Amino acid sequence: MKALIVVDLQNDFLPGGALPVPHGDEVIPVANELQRHFRLVVATKDWHPANHGSFAANHQGKKPGDRIILDGIEQILWPVHCVQNTHGAEFASAFDTSRIVHVFHKGVDPLIDSYSTFLFICSDLPWTTALNTARSMRASIG
Repeated sequence: MKALIVVDLQNDFLPGGALPVPHGDEVIPVANELQRHFRLVVATKDWHPANHGSFAANHQGKKPGDRIILDGIEQILWPVHCVQNTHGAEFASAFDTSRIVHVFHKGVDPLIDSYSTFLFICSDLPWTTALNTARSMRASIG
């Protein structure tokens, strides 16, 4: 079975957001169209606590782009973005989320800046849940 993984299609990464990707909003119609061609659609979200160590605002005298050592690892500092339960962390309003069976949250540990949802795949139980969902869908589809 093939799956579509939609990555971080959140307000803070769109034009006008806290950490905008130029023309990022142009992928929304593409993501909406692609979903129709997959039986399994999952998505990821940056989902930082307000005290996340990668936020420059949480380090006195530091600004976005500065580098620090965070829990023994060099860390580039970012503007505050995708804070849990804020508008910036929500999916873009034009993004159709009706087919998404699971959302994987990353960046939830204040001491680890997870650039990839796959980084901790071995210890992240929700991935197991998604794989089991995919297997059961395959079994029921035949």
